[in-house]
Parts: sequence; C-alpha cells; structure tokens
Amino acid sequence: MVNGSAPIPVTVVIKNYGPVPATSFDIEYRVNGGASIVTNSITSTIPPGDSLQHTFTVSWTPNIGGNLRICANTTGLPNEVNRANDTACVNLVSIVSVQELAQNNRLIGKVYPNPAESFVNFAFNEFQGKGILEIHDNLGRVVATIAVDRENGQVQTIRTDSWSAGMYSYRFIASDQVQHGNLIIKN
Repeated sequence: MVNGSAPIPVTVVIKNYGPVPATSFDIEYRVNGGASIVTNSITSTIPPGDSLQHTFTVSWTPNIGGNLRICANTTGLPNEVNRANDTACVNLVSIVSVQELAQNNRLIGKVYPNPAESFVNFAFNEFQGKGILEIHDNLGRVVATIAVDRENGQVQTIRTDSWSAGMYSYRFIASDQVQHGNLIIKN
C-alpha cells in the first residue's frame, strides 16, 4: 500500500538479453494502462547479458485511491529480438490517509466555476503561506503545477482553455497538510 500524498520513486532493472550492446533507448511508465506518465532516455551502454538499475528522474505521486497497476516499458531498444519481455508491472493499493480526509476543505474552500471552460479559480480558506497545487488528468498525468503564495491573494486563477474536456483531480500540498478534490473541464 502507498499513501496518496507520498511520492513513489520508481526504479526498474533493465537487462539486455540481446546479442549486441544496448544504448540510447527510452523507458517509460504507465498507470492502469493509460498514456505514458514519465519517459526517461537511457544513454548508458548495457553489454549483452548485463543489466542496469534505473530510477526515474521524477517521482510519481498517486492522485487517486484504489488498485493501481504501474508498468515500466522499454521503447526503441536497438536490435530488439523479444518484445514480450519489455514490460514489467507491479500492483499497488493507493490510500488517502485519515489525516488527509480530516483536512478536506480546510485549505481550499471553493473551486469555481466547476464545470470550468476557460479558467478555474481556487479560493483558499485558512491557509497562509506557500504551497504547491497539482492538477492531474483522468490518467494521472500532471497537467499543471502551480506554486501558490497566499500572501499575494486569496484566489488562484488557472487557465484551462487548452485542456481537453473531462474529469481532473487536484491536490494542494502546504507544509504537512494535503487536500484533494475534483473538477470538470468542458469545452
């Protein structure tokens, strides 16, 4: 199980089963079979029969609770002879902590308009200081990360006119507090 607010460092082991050295290829991971969340380029050379341990440069933070399947996949591997062994997956259960549930609506009091078309406002309640607002699409990809400084105003406005229509989730992190919520974008 993983806590919904804790970043997960994703590490994979890549083994070269081919007859020639492998170099200059990508490795990506996907959550629940969706689109690629993070892709890193591998430039190290892996000799035949040898392996390499790789940790993604960006930790992924679950933004939803429930069963998650995270799969790492190599792409563009030169001289690939067996694509069947290019993917490794792990199943996780993501939970939202009791502390996070108890703090619901303490930081952000209102998200409006919801559904939104060209912009959305986040109005803050008790929060003072700085925090990070992350917005994720329905596949868990981060579409916006905003540094919020409450001293510069109580409302944070975000342009959404370039986003696809659909359900989005947000997570606001300030010190030891986290608040989650959802918003809808319509075009």
